[in-house]
Amino acid sequence: MSRFGSPMIPDYEFSLEQWSDDERQRFMHDRERLLKKLLSDRQSWQDACERLGRRGTLKITWTDSDHAEQQTLLTGAVVAGHTTVLRAVAYDLILCGEEGVLMAERLFSDLYEDIRQLGEDLA
Repeated sequence: MSRFGSPMIPDYEFSLEQWSDDERQRFMHDRERLLKKLLSDRQSWQDACERLGRRGTLKITWTDSDHAEQQTLLTGAVVAGHTTVLRAVAYDLILCGEEGVLMAERLFSDLYEDIRQLGEDLA
């Protein structure tokens, strides 16, 4: 608990209960797709940073919503912000109930299985 009293957490469960089954399914599949992309990006960045070493820098090129190419220097702050978004999306899935939890678990276990297999292939 913070010094400001109880934590400020929105009442997600109440909101989710008002959704139709179709709305819940669309939301979960959207979050599943987004979490998969976030995990993939994070793994790619981590692999690249490990290859470059501590002094290396990495510039990320991406396309914004207007389809204009953008570039960002990968820094600790960018990775920390990305991690915050990744966790929020995973929590969104978890709040959707058992099916959402299973989706999140599957994505994380797929990622770790891919990492394990890559390690075996390199050995």
